[in-house]
Amino acid sequence: MVGLYHWDVRTHPQEYVAEAVGKQLVLQPQHENVKDPYAVKVREGSKHIGYVAVPDLDVVYQAMKGSGMQRLRGMVLYLLNGEKWCKEIEEFVRWSFHYDMWCKMWIFGEKMRRAMELDKAVMVPGRRNLMEFLQDNFTLDDLNTVRRAQGMKGDGSAQLRKWVQRGYCTFNVATQQYTKSPQFISKHPKQAA
Repeated sequence: MVGLYHWDVRTHPQEYVAEAVGKQLVLQPQHENVKDPYAVKVREGSKHIGYVAVPDLDVVYQAMKGSGMQRLRGMVLYLLNGEKWCKEIEEFVRWSFHYDMWCKMWIFGEKMRRAMELDKAVMVPGRRNLMEFLQDNFTLDDLNTVRRAQGMKGDGSAQLRKWVQRGYCTFNVATQQYTKSPQFISKHPKQAA
């Protein structure tokens, strides 16, 4: 904090700082400040006591937005320790980070998991079996219509021969229609529209 000597504590800044531990201070952004729109005023109740130092503004703004709080607490501990880094401060910062991550995962974990699953589903849709688009009884023309709708070229005669050979459907010469086999129908039930 800078500017203590300009405000209500100007006659006793060292005493004020010594008594400041445990006091609740209010940080108030000063966007209307002509000289520095990024300035942050520091108040104790209604008493204006100074401004956040420029090198610390990034951490303070992050803390006010809800992120970077452990960095701000670590910085306060560092300052209160006479600007000496110690094992307690390091452990606090490390524990704060882990706790912060645990909280975020506890709150947002399920949403993140669902979003990642949705991304996987969208990224790798795979191709559906063309026979699923056809009625239980269909013709070569029906298959060719489905193939064109799916962006495929050519005639589906070879595909139909494979389907008959594999037992997915049967061909009725008299009606020139193909019929899905009971095995295929049981493995691929129609989905309700």
